[in-house]
Amino acid sequence: MASRRRGALLLVVWPRLAAWQVAALVAFVATIVLVLGNVLTSGHARPFSYWGELLFWIGYFLLFAFPRPLRFYENGVWYTQAPDSARAGFVVWDQIDRYRFEGDILILTGTNSTLKGGPVRGGVFHLRPDACIRVEPILAQHLAAKANPG
Repeated sequence: MASRRRGALLLVVWPRLAAWQVAALVAFVATIVLVLGNVLTSGHARPFSYWGELLFWIGYFLLFAFPRPLRFYENGVWYTQAPDSARAGFVVWDQIDRYRFEGDILILTGTNSTLKGGPVRGGVFHLRPDACIRVEPILAQHLAAKANPG
């Protein structure tokens, strides 16, 4: 079902995991193994003492460490606005000045124009190689590409 503001969903792209996200995944799995090991070895004395820690790591991993998808709509794009936060939102095409690819990295540059609703923070997204091919036609239709120097 299409939203009136966003339009129809055109494409969903999941970014690649960064090194710190892999480290967070390893810490997450280690925490689960340690908590389950403590629960199994402690017997019935304290079976639920570590559930708070486990719930914290699950929440942390889901909010911050797990990459969020880019969703391309007819009227704009939905993405995480800052890489170190859980803040994500929808940005209309007019609020993005340009884009460029540097290998598998997509760089969206937000506008500073207050007439277009700015300033809007852009983003840097590490995409999978097959995703770049699918994203390029959508971006080219709505935005101007910045030429790579060199």
